[in-house]
Amino acid sequence: MTSWGLVATVRAPVDHVLAFIAHHLSLGADHLWVCFDDPDDPAFARVEALPKGTLSHSAGKSFCRPGVPGIELRLHAVALRGERLEPPPHPDLRLLHFHAQDHDAWRRALPFRLDCGAYQYNAALQTHLTHAGEAELVRFYQTTQTLTPEYIRLLEAPDRLVTADLGLKPKVRALMAGTLG
Repeated sequence: MTSWGLVATVRAPVDHVLAFIAHHLSLGADHLWVCFDDPDDPAFARVEALPKGTLSHSAGKSFCRPGVPGIELRLHAVALRGERLEPPPHPDLRLLHFHAQDHDAWRRALPFRLDCGAYQYNAALQTHLTHAGEAELVRFYQTTQTLTPEYIRLLEAPDRLVTADLGLKPKVRALMAGTLG
């Protein structure tokens, strides 16, 4: 039987971190490596008390096939012999990413994303957001982070909208009770 694990860097409220862990363990992950962007993250103590999972701080999140000679897991990427890989997406693989739950959370995370996070890899975006006024930041957030009825229609037509009920609340209850899996 195939075994699999997941490495993720997290910076989210405690309930979101627990939901993430519970969901992947319920899918059958043999190992989870949960790395915290913030070493003082309040979620760390809650996760540390769980019966499963390996803990660390400020390390990568990537997805790749294990056992490939020369492969390196890096923050937001995978490298092969030191070269960043940009593989095409797999048609059967879906990645769910909670970027921000609301405008205030997105705004609080923006300085980190510009300096150390994903936005640093897009120079034009980084420059635009660094110099944008508050009205432009609100417009950017509403355009890129909210799902309006118009966006739903645009995404449904080419079959690009994925909806799923992950059943996170029951999974977190089972995780906390030690009965998950």
